[in-house]
Amino acid sequence: MVARGGRWIGVALAMVLVSACSGLWTSTARVDPGLVAELRTLGRVVAETTDEWYYDGEHDIAVVLILDGGSAEGDASGQVVEALERRGWKDSGPTGFVSMESAHRPETIYVEPFSSAMKPSSDGFNPKLDSANEALFDRLRLERGAAGYVVLKVEPNR
Repeated sequence: MVARGGRWIGVALAMVLVSACSGLWTSTARVDPGLVAELRTLGRVVAETTDEWYYDGEHDIAVVLILDGGSAEGDASGQVVEALERRGWKDSGPTGFVSMESAHRPETIYVEPFSSAMKPSSDGFNPKLDSANEALFDRLRLERGAAGYVVLKVEPNR
């Protein structure tokens, strides 16, 4: 009877240990803070937030910068793209927005006019972040000059 109870305690203890260690298999990828600092020099930063996603033990945290491009909507994005190209970034392919990569950095930068940008989110994994980003983008859309804002989303690449 005692041996049988000891087995159940052993099984319960093993289950607790396995569940406690499950967080060890999650990896988090972040954007290099030095790159973010460099991107802040492209224009006046109106706002900054993050965009996150989780999948199969991977947690990626992207940085989202909203810059005041200082000109009309189409021109502002183009000027930011040109500035990135002068720094060695290249357009990585046809999409609905500009996706840029560099031979010297692992990150990917997405550039789009604020008016067409989707609100950053975590796809429901972080409701507090999602709510804050929704409020931020709603507030920014009401600001005078928002048509000249440009959204830079910088994603870490694994």
